[in-house]
Amino acid sequence: MDRVTKHLALKFRSARLAKGLTQEDLAGQLDMATESVSHIERGVTVPSLKTLAAAAEVMEIDLAELFVGLGDKRQLSAKRAELEGLLNRLGRDLDDQRLAFVVEMAAKLEKLR
Repeated sequence: MDRVTKHLALKFRSARLAKGLTQEDLAGQLDMATESVSHIERGVTVPSLKTLAAAAEVMEIDLAELFVGLGDKRQLSAKRAELEGLLNRLGRDLDDQRLAFVVEMAAKLEKLR
């Protein structure tokens, strides 16, 4: 599987999990077979832009989120994709004050490296 397909598959799966959807839930909302969602997440097939846009809407993410980090030299791992998805969702759900606190803590952790 090429790098782009793997990246998209991992991001797609992590976004679904972060939203708390099963493959069956997502497939039902997209009017597609559960097997099709599985194929996307395993990199067996690459979905159309139309399907990606519809899935992003259901998963309540920006379509661009599925492509974030694609140009990075570091290859995306399944765990990192999952954690980034959860962090993005958390950031959207926090009010401004709590989000500012999380960013401040993350900056302090970065300095400790």
